[in-house]
Amino acid sequence: MISELDAVLRALAHPARREIISRCTDEWVAAGTLVEELDLAAATVSEHLKVLRKTSVVEMSIDGTWRRYRTLPAAVAHAVEQLDAIIPRTRQEHL
Repeated sequence: MISELDAVLRALAHPARREIISRCTDEWVAAGTLVEELDLAAATVSEHLKVLRKTSVVEMSIDGTWRRYRTLPAAVAHAVEQLDAIIPRTRQEHL
């Protein structure tokens, strides 16, 4: 079974997904805009967005035929907190 932290880290591992997170941080961004700006196929962007939504890193808003996305910083912040909790413990084990 994959932990929540593992799933978020996997989602953040791909550079295109990190770029999507960055572009959607301050505002809602349409999927079509992401396709144009990232110069990726619509299916590719859709798959990346699916992974990010599944891990609650981004949320989607539906307005007619438009799909807009924005980053939910809480999921990323929670992953960072979990890593911070692991790192000191790991350092002490290697001393």
